[in-house]
Amino acid sequence: MERTDSFRVTYYGLDLRIYLERQGYLEGRLFFSARVLRGPLHGLFLELAPALEVDSVRVGSRQARVVRSGRTLWIGLPEPALQGERIEGLIAYRGQPTASGYGSYVFTRVDGRPALWTLSQPFGASDWFPCANRLEQKPDSADIRVRCERPFWVASNGRLISVTPHEDGTWTFHWSTRYPIAHYLISLAIGDYEEQLDWYRTAEQDSMPVVHYLYRGRLQAYRDALRRTLEMLRAFEARFGPYPFRREKYGHAQFTFSGGMEHQTLSSMGGFSESLMAHELAHQWFGDLITCATWSDIWLHEGFATYGEALWQEYAYGPEAYRAFIASRMERARRATGSVYVRNPNSIAEIFDASRSYAKGAVILHMLRRMVGDSLFFRILRAYTADARLAYGLATTEDFRLICEQVTGLDLGFFFSQWVYGEGYPRYTLRWRVHRLGGLEYEVRWTVQQENARGMEPGWFRMPVRVQIRTALQDTVLVVWNELPAQSYALRVRGEPVELIWDEGEGVLKELQLVRESDGLIDSFHLEALYPNPADRQVSVLYRLPEPARVRFSLYDALGRRVRLLVVGHRPAGPQQATIALDGLAAGVYFLALEAGPHRAQVPLIKR
Repeated sequence: MERTDSFRVTYYGLDLRIYLERQGYLEGRLFFSARVLRGPLHGLFLELAPALEVDSVRVGSRQARVVRSGRTLWIGLPEPALQGERIEGLIAYRGQPTASGYGSYVFTRVDGRPALWTLSQPFGASDWFPCANRLEQKPDSADIRVRCERPFWVASNGRLISVTPHEDGTWTFHWSTRYPIAHYLISLAIGDYEEQLDWYRTAEQDSMPVVHYLYRGRLQAYRDALRRTLEMLRAFEARFGPYPFRREKYGHAQFTFSGGMEHQTLSSMGGFSESLMAHELAHQWFGDLITCATWSDIWLHEGFATYGEALWQEYAYGPEAYRAFIASRMERARRATGSVYVRNPNSIAEIFDASRSYAKGAVILHMLRRMVGDSLFFRILRAYTADARLAYGLATTEDFRLICEQVTGLDLGFFFSQWVYGEGYPRYTLRWRVHRLGGLEYEVRWTVQQENARGMEPGWFRMPVRVQIRTALQDTVLVVWNELPAQSYALRVRGEPVELIWDEGEGVLKELQLVRESDGLIDSFHLEALYPNPADRQVSVLYRLPEPARVRFSLYDALGRRVRLLVVGHRPAGPQQATIALDGLAAGVYFLALEAGPHRAQVPLIKR
């Protein structure tokens, strides 16, 4: 028999009669077109659940031979087809679909009224219509015609072409999409719906319908939340490029599943939180416009959509909200086991692992952004969605890596090797100490050891790390590369260091143990510096106590008269800082005296 990649389906036309009074029993016809990739081709492999019975199959105008084995449906061609030829067929089938996965075909009731919905990701499309149930089989277009009882509304992909009433109390909805659409994104949502229609306007003469279908009695509570979709579209277009399906629509259809599903142009929603709405909208670019070539690459969907939630937080509520969101996903990502690249793409649980595909996938994008900077990062996203080889088609992780390297000019093989294909995250142990060089000059020395890399070569992480060293005078921020299992660093700074922050701003998924060792400092009394000097309104004083003491400062003029007194009170041993106000003093030379227990020190000060 022929290989399953010997043809590609280019069109699905679904014509369904769904009986809601019979719990969703259906009678269906599937029209399909396919192009032969390798010939001569003697037959086509499709899939259809055993619960559905095939009544007849025609190819062209002739009856076709059918062989069924489990879910496999082999359709023999009346004549062998050569490479490049087009095949058209019609399959008539019927039955009571049974749900698999996350609920591929579900009949239920809402407030006692019948409702039906589909969620075919990843393998459930063939539970309710015959299809080539593989990701590489992404048709160029589809029509969905559904006849059901009035007054129940049918919502689906693309544009609503017509609603045709019939004398028997039924009506037929015809939905059509002329964009490529993955088979598992073809969807139905049937129920007693109320509709909210908004318009997304990108220019004076350019608008797109944004339509929402909610179960009766629920629309009023969500009207304002639903209108945020317009703002989300604008925010994501600025980051990702134009909404991919502008000639048709975007919107939501309520269903009884607990989460959401990014059905192309019409996301199915179990709730309407901002995060869920942002997640499913981001999928229209990452999942629908560009579909992963294998389920192993699912992070290109779920990691990107989760990061879309972070971008919405940043857009709507600011940088702190973004950082809080990323921190929560880092906490979840640290619980991930295995690589983000799914090693068992036949396992639904592994494909949709929340810690790995979603949380760690989003954190990878956050780390990439921190590493290359905002400008290049968002150029990457726009270049990815605009790439003619990938848009409305398929992509692998390596396709995305190539885009990243083309935009940045960097070799990012190490980054993808450790974060996507490897496992774990660095556990850093950092030990640091301070050496006084004299005056206000100090040297900070630190050593970093890391562990916990798994499934990658070399057996450790290589990352740029942002380091902040805080002193009594100023902060110093620098970026260092950590690329060895044990690595040492040193930096000269001005002012006594009081804190070292490894990975300032949380740019790396990690665990950190930070230890300050005994400093190489002279354990004695010092009045180290005035800053600034000369000064205008106030002066900061840096000093060091060898033991706890009561501290006070006196300011004397050139004639030895005390003109200002500051009683600090009891202070512990170690480096200290105080601020003395100079308001009201005439310009000139003064002397600042420090008294701390038995210790005395004095330095000149110029008041401007």
